[in-house]
Amino acid sequence: MFAPGDSMVLVPLALGLLGLGWSAALIGGSALLTSSVDPASRVALQGATDAAMNVAAAASAALSGVVLGVAGFAGVNVVATLVLVPLVVAGLAVLRDARRRVAS
Repeated sequence: MFAPGDSMVLVPLALGLLGLGWSAALIGGSALLTSSVDPASRVALQGATDAAMNVAAAASAALSGVVLGVAGFAGVNVVATLVLVPLVVAGLAVLRDARRRVAS
């Protein structure tokens, strides 16, 4: 959408940023999960969340091919935005509530 698909500079840069964001979210989420549950539940809960993440990734990969075929990269970006924006809004709300609790 912002760069041609054959750009030898922008496509690798975008993919690198995507990987960096994925890794940061995965590591941060795992750290939050393990620090917020008691040790007896950690292994089972981490396994369940990893399994859920892998199922979601497989379903997303399969569906993204369909979306790409029907609507192109712009359609994939629109769907990704529809998924990402509510998550960002929810994350900011949780962060705001946590800051309020710390301040009071």
